[in-house]
Amino acid sequence: MEQHMESRTRIALVEDLMERFPQVPREAVIKEDLLRGGMAFD
Repeated sequence: MEQHMESRTRIALVEDLMERFPQVPREAVIKEDLLRGGMAFD
């Protein structure tokens, strides 16, 4: 359950960054998030 809440927070952060910086390509925002936080595969 905790991981689900963390995902929601992370998604909200990425969406907020995309809204605040529309001149930055969405792919760059997503890539930065993945590099910063990593990704876990179950």
